[in-house]
Amino acid sequence: MHDATLAAREFAESAGIDQADVAHLAVVVEELVTNLYDHGGLGPTDSFEIRLAVRRADTIFVLIAPGEPFDPRSVFASSGTGSRGGGAGLRLARSWSSQIDYQYADGQNHVAVLLPHKNVD
Repeated sequence: MHDATLAAREFAESAGIDQADVAHLAVVVEELVTNLYDHGGLGPTDSFEIRLAVRRADTIFVLIAPGEPFDPRSVFASSGTGSRGGGAGLRLARSWSSQIDYQYADGQNHVAVLLPHKNVD
């Protein structure tokens, strides 16, 4: 998970994205990957793929991971409680994203997130 977050930060910084938006992207990546480990059955030896792209005023983040179906759009929709925040990270990810798409196919979770950003240098 740390490597995925670091890669997202490095990508966004090299694309000239505003630091606040870099931080948002890092949180979204961390939350989605963490939740796949915690709730989607992703194991320590499982690998996942992330894809990042900048298009106009958006950063596109795609996560492809094996495991049980885990749709970040629908879980923890209500305010949660719990020892680790009860879905607060996913609520942040949803609030910062202009679009989140999800599909489960061939034993893989496919999550695509569109994150608007202020500017690209």
